[in-house]
Amino acid sequence: MKLFYHEQGTGRTVVFLHGFPMDHTLWTAVSHRLSASYHVVTPDLRGFGRTPAENHTATMEAMADDISELIQTQLKPEEPIVLCGLSMGGYVAMPFVRKYPHLLAGLILTNTRTTPDSPDVAANRLRTAEKLLTDGVEPLVAMMIPNLLGEWTLENEPEIVQNIRRMMLAQSPPGLAAAARGMAQRPDTTELLPKIPCPVLTVCGEEDRISPPSEMDEMSQKIQNAVFSVIPKAGHLPPMENPRPFCEIVENFLQNILQK
Repeated sequence: MKLFYHEQGTGRTVVFLHGFPMDHTLWTAVSHRLSASYHVVTPDLRGFGRTPAENHTATMEAMADDISELIQTQLKPEEPIVLCGLSMGGYVAMPFVRKYPHLLAGLILTNTRTTPDSPDVAANRLRTAEKLLTDGVEPLVAMMIPNLLGEWTLENEPEIVQNIRRMMLAQSPPGLAAAARGMAQRPDTTELLPKIPCPVLTVCGEEDRISPPSEMDEMSQKIQNAVFSVIPKAGHLPPMENPRPFCEIVENFLQNILQK
C-alpha cells in the first residue's frame, strides 16, 4: 500500500500518525516547528486524506504494515525512527511495536489507549461505518467535535475549531468506514506495554474526555521508564489545540533519547 506523506526537515526521522477522522494536516504546526531539527514525516493512513482506501476493513495491523513499508522502502533512514501516534494513530503504533521493534528508537503515544472497544462501542463503530456510506461525513463531524475538543478550544479558539472541522469534512466516507470497522475489531495490546523496547513518552490533553489523563496515566505506569505529560487548554487534539507546549514536550523527549 503506497501512502501519501508529507516530509519536512533533515536529521533523525520522526513519523507522526494522525487520528480518526483526520489526515496528515493534523500535524502541520508540529511539522513546521520540529523540522528545524528533525526529518518530520506525516503520512495519510490508508483511506484518509490523499491515500485511497483499498479494502472493506482497514485493520490497525494493516496500517502498521503500511508504515513499515513506507519506512523501509521509501524513507530508508540510516537509523531507527521515532514513531508518534495520536488516538487511532496510537492503535496503529502498538502492532507496529509488536512487529517492527527493530525500527524504533522511541515511541510517543498521545491521547490514546491500548484496551479494545467494549461490545457496545464496537457495535456503534459498525453502525457508524454504515451511516457514513449513506449519510456522508457531516453528521459524524457534528457529533464528534464537542467530544474531541476541550472546553477552552470550543469557547476561545473558533479558528482552530473551524480548521479541525474542515479537515474532518474533507475525508472520504469509504475510507472512514473501513477504519471504523478496523478499530472495532482491534485486539487488546495492553500486554505489550511493559515489553516496549525503546523509550516512551505519553501525552494527554488536560480536558480530553475520550482518553482522559487519569486513564493515560494508568496506562503509562505499565510502561518501563515512560514519561507522562499533560497539555493544558487541550482536549483530544493537543497538536492543533495547543501546539506550543506539545512541541516543547516532544522536543525535550527527542533531545534526550536521540542525543549522541
